[in-house]
Amino acid sequence: MRKNMSELRDSEGTVAKRLLCGKIASLLMTAVALGNYIAGAHPIEIPKEKEWSALRVGNEIAGEDSWQGFNRAMFGIQDVIMDYVAAPINHVYCSILPKPLIHGIDNAVDNSEYPVRFFASLFRGEGGCAWDETKRFAVNTVLGVGGLFDSAKEHFGIFSTDASLSGTFAAWGIPKGQSLILPFVPRANVRDCAGYALDQGLDPKTYIDIFFPTGIWIGWTATLWPNYLAMGIDPWNAYVKQSSDPYTAYRQMIAAKSLLDERLAVYHYLNELAANKEGTRRPSVREPLSRPQGLKGRWRDIAGYGPRAPAIDTLRQRLFVPTRNNDSWWMRSSVFNGDFAKDVKVRSVAVDPEFPSASYGFVPAEGPHRRLVFVIPGIGGEFNANSTLAMAELLHDAGADVVTCDDPFHWRYATSVNKRILPGNFPEDARRLAGFMRAVIDDLAKDGLVDNPEVSVVGWSMGGLVTSYLAALESGDGLGFTVGTLLAVNPPVDSEHVLAAIDSCIRPSKSWTREQALDKFVDLAPRLLVWDELQFAATPDISEEDAGYTVAALLVATLPELAGYVENAEPSVSFRQYFDRYVQDQDRPDGSADVARHVGLKTLEKVLRDNPHVKMIHTRDDFLLNDDDRAYLDNTLGDRLTWFSAGAHCGMFHTLEFKQEVLERLGLARD
Repeated sequence: MRKNMSELRDSEGTVAKRLLCGKIASLLMTAVALGNYIAGAHPIEIPKEKEWSALRVGNEIAGEDSWQGFNRAMFGIQDVIMDYVAAPINHVYCSILPKPLIHGIDNAVDNSEYPVRFFASLFRGEGGCAWDETKRFAVNTVLGVGGLFDSAKEHFGIFSTDASLSGTFAAWGIPKGQSLILPFVPRANVRDCAGYALDQGLDPKTYIDIFFPTGIWIGWTATLWPNYLAMGIDPWNAYVKQSSDPYTAYRQMIAAKSLLDERLAVYHYLNELAANKEGTRRPSVREPLSRPQGLKGRWRDIAGYGPRAPAIDTLRQRLFVPTRNNDSWWMRSSVFNGDFAKDVKVRSVAVDPEFPSASYGFVPAEGPHRRLVFVIPGIGGEFNANSTLAMAELLHDAGADVVTCDDPFHWRYATSVNKRILPGNFPEDARRLAGFMRAVIDDLAKDGLVDNPEVSVVGWSMGGLVTSYLAALESGDGLGFTVGTLLAVNPPVDSEHVLAAIDSCIRPSKSWTREQALDKFVDLAPRLLVWDELQFAATPDISEEDAGYTVAALLVATLPELAGYVENAEPSVSFRQYFDRYVQDQDRPDGSADVARHVGLKTLEKVLRDNPHVKMIHTRDDFLLNDDDRAYLDNTLGDRLTWFSAGAHCGMFHTLEFKQEVLERLGLARD
């Protein structure tokens, strides 16, 4: 839903803080979990002639880590405190103070730090920024009741710079030096840590601590520190703790935040957006595709979709979030929070006692248990990610018991269910997924939560491809449970076209210099982060070329982490490299490079045509399809296939029409 500037609730300072907590990881830097070391692996060098993948950008931003032993020890201290001290305190604190008050305190603290931002802006020669900070302080102190409300932004469109002396030192050309991680110091190198220490000298709260120690004991211990924690612990748990290497994820994310702060990137973009709310980078709206002559599948239009370039429309999948996703009164850590994520029971099951247990989410239906539906997200997707939970909420509200899973390409799934075998051999991936599903059903039945249920599966993108391969097992009675519907959404079809399409989107980055790559990050990250966080418009304010690079970077981002964590192998940049290096010779003595067996649906023609349980939803403008793919799917599946006139690759998930189609195809639609 669109929001005007005056309707936005979070301050720009809060947006900037959330960059630290993980939004960067979910966009351009999804692969930051792999750094110089992966679970004890040796340092990895990326050849300079390679494309600028998310991994390479993250490594360049973070810089060298010669003091890694010390830094990991310091991070470990913070990690232990977060788990065993901060989390219980936060749970109590957020169950006492409602979210509006916590946000208000955060705004007031931010307002009190005005001298830091004022002098940091002034010292770097940004008089306009210093004047904006002065206006914000005056307006928010008077009209915002001491800073509890960000009236300067809400009513006057004056945005915070989030400037600091760390950024000032960078603007002066002072080298950042070695990486340096200290507990609860949100900086990642020597220069920035020194700047942070000097920031405290400009912060009035420091002098309250000196002259009124009793007062600050009450204020800091009972309010400020728990309040800072309340604003950051959920993203910490969602992104840093979910990584295969939390230390590297944390180090690279705060280094990325420092780079954005150094350039005042979010501040400048918000001002740009305020001057032109519709943006200037999105290609113009194009007409939705018309139903082709002689189409066998079902055809659906989406009212008011306004399609743009396919890569830009693909990014709209980020709009697919649970409807109960942002409780207006209680933080996620509160016992009173009503977000759908709180309804998901996290469980685990050991598929093989020699390997780690696999985590999954379970949401029991209210009332009669009609069906158990497994949700398999796209490549690298997690069982508790927003899009996975959004699908689970849709199915749960329609009366189904729901199990949410990690995608087979997620490192956590690969080390447990896949038994440290790299995924990509889809017949084998489907066989192991079926074993995992049987283990989950047994685990739920043991606690009386299910009883010989009819099982359906919904998978999209790569998850849809694996779902389709389950059909071959089901046709041969190899699943071991009763099947209702196998619904594949936007699965890729032809291997060569998929590999070429993704590679062509990321290939232009090969010619970038280091400076150009960092400039591209500084330009794109605020545009994507602000759109993702605040939803100014239906599509992000970026060009078609930049959207293509972003989509490709996201699709391949999980591969280096996966290869490095499971195999301790050299990370690949593209799907083609991944399949050629790590998948092609699995169960194939001849070692031939026929990846079509692994990346595509054409080998399943008879199964897809003859198995009535297989159904599919696809878009005619998916850039991972070609004309032969469309004809093949339409002729093979007939009326068991639904075509959407717009949406590109999974970019229509948030629409009412798509949600209705999913429920209808699963037999869950209600009158």
